[in-house]
Amino acid sequence: MQVGFAHSNTRTPTVIDNASEKTYWDFYSANVDGDYSLVLVNMDLIPVAPIAGYKFMGFLGVNFLNPKNGFYHEDELKALDAIEGQIMLISGHDAIYAGRKTGGGTRDYYFYAKDQKIVEKILNELMKHYPEYKFIVGSELDEEWKAYTDFLYPNEMGLNEIANRPVHENLMKNGNISSETRICDHFILFNNKAAVTGFIERAKALGFHTSFKTTGILRKKYDVNLQREDAPTNIDSVTLQLKRLAAEFGGAYDGWATFIVRE
Repeated sequence: MQVGFAHSNTRTPTVIDNASEKTYWDFYSANVDGDYSLVLVNMDLIPVAPIAGYKFMGFLGVNFLNPKNGFYHEDELKALDAIEGQIMLISGHDAIYAGRKTGGGTRDYYFYAKDQKIVEKILNELMKHYPEYKFIVGSELDEEWKAYTDFLYPNEMGLNEIANRPVHENLMKNGNISSETRICDHFILFNNKAAVTGFIERAKALGFHTSFKTTGILRKKYDVNLQREDAPTNIDSVTLQLKRLAAEFGGAYDGWATFIVRE
């Protein structure tokens, strides 16, 4: 057995170069109408949504030719990438590309536009270049951008998955066996010692070994460390539970770390 160490409390963004600007995109898994799906979303839009003038939500749904378990066959990837490339060219001019959902036998692209009819016309013209695909084009009034904020943008579970991905990627890159149980460390920050005491009591009841250190003179801060044996493959449920528990006591979850285990 060989070991290493991996830690993360920040996410390196996925950057998509769209003409003259670069935007931060990320993805997460979700259950959409009973289907396992992957959602890719423009994370940069959340601070500015809704954008004035772009009040129509446009939609393009492309049916996969030979779906397997709801996803496309690898032979379709070139065409699907080309369709998305054309969509990226549209974005920033007639529409804003907000994200896409893949699963359930389709890839669904979502936009926001100023003119409802122009976007539908552009999308229909685009799909003429891909006659082998069945597709649906539609649009509706969505001035509050509910499709983006309530559907595309990740919820608490999705954000938790995104936050954990850097550690998983680091582990995989180093040949880790993620299904094997090992000690995992978790880091939580507090500004109040009484809150630390209450939090630690609850964490011990969950089977964690606990410790904390104090920093600062005039404004004391408390760094709590939790340890427990878990498999990285199951870590999402663990970190979500600890984030909720930390928030209950006014603390902030600050990431997790573990050893790399190889054969």
